[in-house]
Amino acid sequence: MTIEWIAPFYDRLCTLLGLGRAFRGQILEVAALKAGERVLDAGCGSGVWTRLAAEAVGSSGQVVGFDPGPRMIGIARRNAAQEGSRATFELAAVEELPFEDSSFDAALLSLVLHHLPAEVKRSGLKEIGRVLRPGGRLIVVDLDRSDSVLWRIVLWPLSHVGTSADAFEGKIPIYLREAGFEPVTVEVRWWKSLTFWRAMKPLSSIASVETPAK
Repeated sequence: MTIEWIAPFYDRLCTLLGLGRAFRGQILEVAALKAGERVLDAGCGSGVWTRLAAEAVGSSGQVVGFDPGPRMIGIARRNAAQEGSRATFELAAVEELPFEDSSFDAALLSLVLHHLPAEVKRSGLKEIGRVLRPGGRLIVVDLDRSDSVLWRIVLWPLSHVGTSADAFEGKIPIYLREAGFEPVTVEVRWWKSLTFWRAMKPLSSIASVETPAK
């Protein structure tokens, strides 16, 4: 799933939608990155948050962003080179990640899941669980069921789009738990329409949840 058509003006659109500095700062606060950590930015777009995360983990850490869109990855790499960022970028899809098991301390999925069909949500979250180390954390930011009547009216068209409908129905925590993450907690609500979740990979491997004991 790609949104390549938006690549040339992606950053400008994010700012216009209010997803600028304050929003990214909130993500960093919830992610609570530490020096030396290895972090995955899933569906990284132009790599703005990826570069901020690279600053947060310092020279002893590593941040990798991936996106399925070649144009988007090209822009992300160019931006990183211009800023001298240590962030690196890979062309990849969330349902088939080119990374080793248990190789990341933390991962981010920011406004990605509502673009994906249900089966890709499930397979993608399991893949992220595979590459997170036991005890690692996944920060998910996405659309959620709103408790505001006004926002339900404003967002009504999106709530009937196939890939977004389940997010508006409050199903993202269900997908996270089905993929083996526990606990799943709400950290922040943004504009009464976006939720920041923290989902933990149990200390026992997610794979072991899916494999019956002999």
